[in-house]
Amino acid sequence: MSLQSADLMSSLEQQLQRSLRPVQPNPAFVNRLQTHLTTPGPTLAQPQLRSELGIAIAIGLAVGLTIMWIIRQLR
Repeated sequence: MSLQSADLMSSLEQQLQRSLRPVQPNPAFVNRLQTHLTTPGPTLAQPQLRSELGIAIAIGLAVGLTIMWIIRQLR
């Protein structure tokens, strides 16, 4: 890192320190946020999601094959 880029970085840091004020968050908010982030929440029903995904893939394949069959019949 050259002296000029070091001076530029130092100047930028000083500018940011002067223009940004420190944040003092509400402790109740921080505690509530920590609780929400560390406590496992409700999860999706995995078997139901997998079966719905399988059905969607099967329908997509059936429609695709039907379209291909129709195109071949028209030729």
